[in-house]
Amino acid sequence: MKKIFIIITLFYIITLASQSKHEQKTKDKLELAVINNGIDFKEMFVVYNNYLCAICGGVENSWNSSLLDANLDTGYWYGARDNITIKGRYKFIVNKSSIIISDSKTNFGVVATITHKNPGLINFMNNKNNRNLRDYIIKSLIESNPY
Repeated sequence: MKKIFIIITLFYIITLASQSKHEQKTKDKLELAVINNGIDFKEMFVVYNNYLCAICGGVENSWNSSLLDANLDTGYWYGARDNITIKGRYKFIVNKSSIIISDSKTNFGVVATITHKNPGLINFMNNKNNRNLRDYIIKSLIESNPY
């Protein structure tokens, strides 16, 4: 019985160590910087794809999925690129290596910025690694909230 307990304990310790190494590699790879002046995470986020390329259509779907995974509400936008209407409070503008979050209650004043080194197709590919990176970014945004 003691042997089984020791084996299970060692397996658990090794698993935790490998997870923390993977998380540290993720942090190092992203070079993440979050500036958050205060966000009400009970409000709705509207993801807006600021890419100007034809094949970047999955950006909004990918980030919406990741926001929903983090139990955050998402809205939508409509209109032409230079004149859009959003149905939600926060406009979540996705660029290649940054995200700008603006608040509709303050005439779209910036309330948070996230910058990262773009390690590939994080914004519009929905494979496991990119989902994990987006989840880590959202987790860091939530943890940085001053409220």
